[in-house]
Amino acid sequence: MPNETSAGPNVSAAEAASHAWLRAVSRLAPLTWLALICIVAGWFFLDTLVVSAGPWRRAVHFYELAAIISNPVRLFLGIERAQLPAVIAFTVLCLGVLCLPLAPFLSRVREAWLAYLVPLALMLVCGAWLYARTSGEFFNTAADTGTLASDVVHFANDLFHRASQPVARRVSIGAGSYVALIGCLFLTWYGIRRYREPPQVR
Repeated sequence: MPNETSAGPNVSAAEAASHAWLRAVSRLAPLTWLALICIVAGWFFLDTLVVSAGPWRRAVHFYELAAIISNPVRLFLGIERAQLPAVIAFTVLCLGVLCLPLAPFLSRVREAWLAYLVPLALMLVCGAWLYARTSGEFFNTAADTGTLASDVVHFANDLFHRASQPVARRVSIGAGSYVALIGCLFLTWYGIRRYREPPQVR
């Protein structure tokens, strides 16, 4: 009996939380649902980047970008099993970001509407980070290496950049980037508009 009594509040709290989430989901606007569907399609199903050379073609999805950012060479060679933890962690992050439009319906704080800006911010940060990584050096040396080792690394970086230039011209933005960007831009516009509305209107 004590166990049943003590479990009662926990069960009711869990039910209240689940009901709050269900109510929040039901209050999402139809256009918000459409924007989220676009983002899901663009991030998980459509190609974000496409590398092609003749019959050879390699596609990268948005949820794989963490592995590409950590090692840009994988843009051309593919993702190995060692990069799977980064892919899984970034996938979980993406799923969490997709839940943020529920924030205004779970909280009475007006600033919760700014959560609608996070998907676009994530795409911009990943794009800028990937650009910075691919435009920098692919090989690094330790601080205590000698001049010969440093020269070798500089030579390797120069050789890699020269060799990768023809391939880089074959890198294009996939349809997934555009589809997801449309959804993110709508969420950004909608979130800012609702944030600027007077409190009594909401």
